[in-house]
Amino acid sequence: MIALRRALRPVHRWVGLTAGLVVVWMALTGIFLVFRKQLEVPQAPELYTVPACTNRVPIDTLATNGVKAYPQGKLDYVRIRTGRDGAARIPATAFRFTDEMFVYLNPCTGEVLGLRHRWGGPFGFVEQLHRFRFMPRGNLIVGTSALLLGLVLVIGGLVLWWPGSWRGVRRALAWNAPRPAAGPAKDISLHRLVGPYVAVIVLFSVLTGLPQSFDWYRKSVYWLTGSTPPGHLPASHEVAPGTPRLPVETIWQKVQATVPPSREVLIHYPQHADDAVEIYSIGKDAPHPNARTLMTVDAFTGETLDFTPYAQTSLGHKLYFWTLSAHMGYVGGWIGQLLLLLGAIGVPWLGYTGIRDR
Repeated sequence: MIALRRALRPVHRWVGLTAGLVVVWMALTGIFLVFRKQLEVPQAPELYTVPACTNRVPIDTLATNGVKAYPQGKLDYVRIRTGRDGAARIPATAFRFTDEMFVYLNPCTGEVLGLRHRWGGPFGFVEQLHRFRFMPRGNLIVGTSALLLGLVLVIGGLVLWWPGSWRGVRRALAWNAPRPAAGPAKDISLHRLVGPYVAVIVLFSVLTGLPQSFDWYRKSVYWLTGSTPPGHLPASHEVAPGTPRLPVETIWQKVQATVPPSREVLIHYPQHADDAVEIYSIGKDAPHPNARTLMTVDAFTGETLDFTPYAQTSLGHKLYFWTLSAHMGYVGGWIGQLLLLLGAIGVPWLGYTGIRDR
């Protein structure tokens, strides 16, 4: 153990001074994103919400208005949110284009409320910085730095911290233990006290964030759970050339008749001639905002080609989409968000106090 610590200490320090800078950047931007779900809509209510109504404009009419507002784009999907029962305002309907531009429309009148890129607005901009999406292959920078954080700074840091016995652990984690009054010695003492607590939160954040950076990690979630990764979508049945696709409003009506009441439905527009329509639905009783029921519909006949309620999806599917929600603070309510906030604040603080350990 002594030899391992002697070898690990300079690695721990130099990774902290290199990849650690990226990690601190992600932590600082993550602080701003922790409460995004509570703050984003109030920040721009005129874009994201409209007064409640009973009658809605057909989806295809909304799509036509959206394309007129952004004619250079190609439709990717439409996100339909129902809102809370009895609420005075309901969510706008959002059309995403393949270049990640969103057009928001009033589902009651068809009016275009505004356009915003995925990385637009204060929260979109900070998310872009957080995920290094402002540069090519930025996900690899984020993912590699997160791996180094988890392996060297967190796990390696715990190895360096280990006091040698479980009795020593209890003493090391005691907040009322005597500590130096000031100076670098005090900072180092606090680093060793707070580090293990922050390490647990940060390691959790790393493990739930890596699926968004690496395909191999995402596939390993399915492999470890003995689940089959998502395959190619079934194709629509062959039809006579020139046969038009069904209106999306017809698909939407079928979804409403098939899927239990949903708080959010996402309908993809087929990108190729024989593509089926892929649909994600989040039930009103879903355990988290990414608990997806999966549905695929023939784009020409409306036949259901595949339907898998969330409860019947594989363990790998459930675990993967749970990690997405957990990483964004959508699991555990206010307590989960508060823990993520403390972890994000703790990263730069540990970086500073760690530098004092010379």
